[in-house]
Amino acid sequence: VISNCIDFKKRKPKKKQKKIFNILCLSAIKPRKGQLNLIKSIKILNKKIKNFKVFLSGSVQSQSYLNKIKSLISDAQMEKKIKFTGFVNEKKKDELFKKSDLFVLLSEDTNLDFEGYGLVYLEALSYGLPTIVSTQCGCSEINFKNNSGLVVNPRNYKKISQFIYSITKKNISKISPECIKTASKYDWKNKTAEIKRLYN
Repeated sequence: VISNCIDFKKRKPKKKQKKIFNILCLSAIKPRKGQLNLIKSIKILNKKIKNFKVFLSGSVQSQSYLNKIKSLISDAQMEKKIKFTGFVNEKKKDELFKKSDLFVLLSEDTNLDFEGYGLVYLEALSYGLPTIVSTQCGCSEINFKNNSGLVVNPRNYKKISQFIYSITKKNISKISPECIKTASKYDWKNKTAEIKRLYN
Protein backbone atom coordinates (compact mmCIF):
# COMPACT_ATOMS: atom_id res chain seq x y z
CA VAL A 1 0.00 0.00 0.00
CA ILE A 2 1.36 3.42 -0.96
CA SER A 3 0.47 6.24 1.42
CA ASN A 4 -0.79 9.63 0.35
CA CYS A 5 1.95 12.22 0.05
CA ILE A 6 2.59 15.94 -0.08
CA ASP A 7 4.78 18.23 -2.14
CA PHE A 8 7.31 18.52 0.63
CA LYS A 9 9.08 21.87 1.04
CA LYS A 10 12.12 22.01 3.25
CA ARG A 11 11.52 24.54 6.02
CA LYS A 12 13.57 25.74 8.95
CA PRO A 13 12.83 23.99 12.27
CA LYS A 14 11.35 26.02 15.08
CA LYS A 15 14.06 27.39 17.35
CA LYS A 16 12.44 28.39 20.60
CA GLN A 17 9.21 28.36 22.54
CA LYS A 18 7.25 31.60 22.57
CA LYS A 19 5.64 33.12 25.65
CA ILE A 20 2.24 32.01 24.39
CA PHE A 21 1.99 28.39 23.25
CA ASN A 22 -0.14 28.35 20.08
CA ILE A 23 -2.22 25.27 19.28
CA LEU A 24 -3.67 24.96 15.78
CA CYS A 25 -6.63 22.92 14.55
CA LEU A 26 -7.14 23.48 10.82
CA SER A 27 -10.26 21.90 9.39
CA ALA A 28 -13.87 22.52 8.49
CA ILE A 29 -15.98 22.76 11.64
CA LYS A 30 -18.30 19.75 11.68
CA PRO A 31 -18.77 16.64 13.88
CA ARG A 32 -16.42 14.37 11.90
CA LYS A 33 -13.49 16.73 12.50
CA GLY A 34 -13.79 16.43 16.27
CA GLN A 35 -13.11 19.99 17.41
CA LEU A 36 -15.28 19.24 20.44
CA ASN A 37 -12.75 16.57 21.44
CA LEU A 38 -10.00 19.17 21.35
CA ILE A 39 -11.93 21.61 23.54
CA LYS A 40 -12.61 18.86 26.11
CA SER A 41 -8.88 18.12 26.17
CA ILE A 42 -8.01 21.81 26.45
CA LYS A 43 -10.38 22.10 29.41
CA ILE A 44 -8.10 19.67 31.26
CA LEU A 45 -4.95 21.44 30.06
CA ASN A 46 -6.31 24.77 31.29
CA LYS A 47 -6.03 23.50 34.87
CA LYS A 48 -2.27 23.04 34.45
CA ILE A 49 -1.11 25.99 32.36
CA LYS A 50 -2.52 29.35 31.31
CA ASN A 51 -0.09 30.67 28.69
CA PHE A 52 -1.64 29.09 25.59
CA LYS A 53 -4.05 29.90 22.80
CA VAL A 54 -6.06 27.65 20.48
CA PHE A 55 -6.82 28.57 16.87
CA LEU A 56 -9.82 26.82 15.34
CA SER A 57 -9.44 27.54 11.64
CA GLY A 58 -11.82 26.46 8.93
CA SER A 59 -15.23 27.14 7.47
CA VAL A 60 -18.32 26.32 9.52
CA GLN A 61 -20.19 23.40 7.94
CA SER A 62 -22.41 22.63 10.92
CA GLN A 63 -23.88 25.54 12.89
CA SER A 64 -25.32 23.21 15.54
CA TYR A 65 -21.89 21.66 16.11
CA LEU A 66 -20.32 25.12 16.35
CA ASN A 67 -22.93 26.04 18.96
CA LYS A 68 -21.96 22.98 21.03
CA ILE A 69 -18.29 23.96 20.85
CA LYS A 70 -19.00 27.55 21.88
CA SER A 71 -21.25 26.39 24.72
CA LEU A 72 -18.49 24.19 26.13
CA ILE A 73 -15.96 27.01 25.79
CA SER A 74 -18.31 29.35 27.63
CA ASP A 75 -19.03 26.85 30.42
CA ALA A 76 -15.29 26.40 30.94
CA GLN A 77 -14.74 30.19 30.81
CA MET A 78 -12.14 29.80 28.07
CA GLU A 79 -13.41 32.42 25.62
CA LYS A 80 -10.09 34.30 25.74
CA LYS A 81 -8.15 31.12 25.04
CA ILE A 82 -9.95 30.07 21.85
CA LYS A 83 -9.99 31.98 18.57
CA PHE A 84 -12.16 31.13 15.56
CA THR A 85 -10.53 32.39 12.36
CA GLY A 86 -13.10 31.13 9.85
CA PHE A 87 -12.03 30.00 6.39
CA VAL A 88 -8.33 30.53 5.64
CA ASN A 89 -6.67 30.88 2.24
CA GLU A 90 -3.21 29.50 1.44
CA LYS A 91 -1.41 32.64 2.60
CA LYS A 92 -3.23 32.69 5.94
CA LYS A 93 -2.71 28.96 6.35
CA ASP A 94 1.03 29.43 5.90
CA GLU A 95 0.98 32.19 8.54
CA LEU A 96 -0.93 30.02 11.00
CA PHE A 97 1.43 27.08 10.59
CA LYS A 98 4.42 29.37 11.13
CA LYS A 99 3.04 30.98 14.30
CA SER A 100 1.83 27.71 15.84
CA ASP A 101 3.70 25.38 18.19
CA LEU A 102 1.54 22.25 17.90
CA PHE A 103 -1.11 20.86 15.54
CA VAL A 104 -4.15 18.84 16.60
CA LEU A 105 -6.96 17.25 14.59
CA LEU A 106 -9.06 14.70 16.49
CA SER A 107 -11.28 13.37 13.72
CA GLU A 108 -13.72 10.57 14.41
CA ASP A 109 -16.12 8.39 12.46
CA THR A 110 -19.72 9.56 12.56
CA ASN A 111 -22.39 7.16 11.30
CA LEU A 112 -21.43 6.46 7.67
CA ASP A 113 -19.05 9.43 7.51
CA PHE A 114 -15.39 8.62 8.08
CA GLU A 115 -12.06 10.43 7.88
CA GLY A 116 -9.68 9.80 4.99
CA TYR A 117 -5.93 10.20 5.06
CA GLY A 118 -5.77 13.82 6.16
CA LEU A 119 -2.88 15.50 4.36
CA VAL A 120 -3.07 18.46 6.74
CA TYR A 121 -1.27 16.32 9.34
CA LEU A 122 1.70 15.96 6.98
CA GLU A 123 1.60 19.67 6.16
CA ALA A 124 1.79 20.51 9.86
CA LEU A 125 4.75 18.18 10.34
CA SER A 126 6.53 19.80 7.39
CA TYR A 127 6.39 23.10 9.29
CA GLY A 128 8.10 21.43 12.23
CA LEU A 129 4.98 21.14 14.39
CA PRO A 130 4.50 18.26 16.83
CA THR A 131 1.23 16.73 15.66
CA ILE A 132 -1.60 14.86 17.38
CA VAL A 133 -3.29 12.37 15.07
CA SER A 134 -6.58 10.56 15.60
CA THR A 135 -6.59 6.75 15.48
CA GLN A 136 -9.66 7.11 13.26
CA CYS A 137 -7.90 8.43 10.16
CA GLY A 138 -5.45 7.14 7.56
CA CYS A 139 -2.54 9.08 9.02
CA SER A 140 -2.66 6.90 12.15
CA GLU A 141 -0.01 4.78 10.42
CA ILE A 142 2.63 7.48 10.99
CA ASN A 143 5.47 6.24 13.16
CA PHE A 144 6.28 9.18 15.42
CA LYS A 145 9.66 9.37 17.17
CA ASN A 146 11.21 11.67 19.77
CA ASN A 147 8.01 13.48 20.78
CA SER A 148 7.27 14.54 17.19
CA GLY A 149 3.67 13.40 17.51
CA LEU A 150 1.02 11.23 19.06
CA VAL A 151 -1.53 8.80 17.61
CA VAL A 152 -4.43 8.66 20.03
CA ASN A 153 -8.09 7.78 20.48
CA PRO A 154 -9.83 11.13 19.78
CA ARG A 155 -11.79 10.83 23.03
CA ASN A 156 -8.85 10.09 25.29
CA TYR A 157 -8.89 13.67 26.57
CA LYS A 158 -6.52 13.01 29.46
CA LYS A 159 -3.81 11.52 27.25
CA ILE A 160 -4.19 14.32 24.71
CA SER A 161 -3.90 17.04 27.36
CA GLN A 162 -0.90 15.29 28.91
CA PHE A 163 0.92 15.19 25.57
CA ILE A 164 0.23 18.87 24.89
CA TYR A 165 1.42 19.76 28.38
CA SER A 166 4.60 17.72 27.91
CA ILE A 167 5.41 19.54 24.66
CA THR A 168 5.05 22.94 26.38
CA LYS A 169 7.83 21.85 28.74
CA LYS A 170 10.22 20.49 26.12
CA ASN A 171 12.83 22.12 23.89
CA ILE A 172 11.06 22.64 20.57
CA SER A 173 14.39 23.08 18.75
CA LYS A 174 15.08 19.38 19.37
CA ILE A 175 11.59 18.16 18.43
CA SER A 176 10.93 20.29 15.34
CA PRO A 177 13.67 18.73 13.12
CA GLU A 178 12.22 15.28 13.84
CA CYS A 179 8.78 16.50 12.72
CA ILE A 180 10.22 17.77 9.43
CA LYS A 181 12.14 14.51 8.95
CA THR A 182 8.91 12.55 9.40
CA ALA A 183 7.09 14.72 6.84
CA SER A 184 9.91 14.31 4.31
CA LYS A 185 9.23 10.55 4.19
CA TYR A 186 5.86 11.38 2.62
CA ASP A 187 7.25 13.54 -0.18
CA TRP A 188 5.92 12.55 -3.61
CA LYS A 189 9.49 12.61 -4.94
CA ASN A 190 10.50 9.89 -2.49
CA LYS A 191 7.52 7.75 -3.50
CA THR A 192 8.17 7.83 -7.25
CA ALA A 193 10.65 4.94 -7.22
CA GLU A 194 8.29 2.91 -5.05
CA ILE A 195 5.43 3.42 -7.50
CA LYS A 196 7.62 2.49 -10.47
CA ARG A 197 8.63 -0.75 -8.78
CA LEU A 198 4.99 -1.72 -8.31
CA TYR A 199 4.04 -1.14 -11.94
CA ASN A 200 7.16 -2.50 -13.65
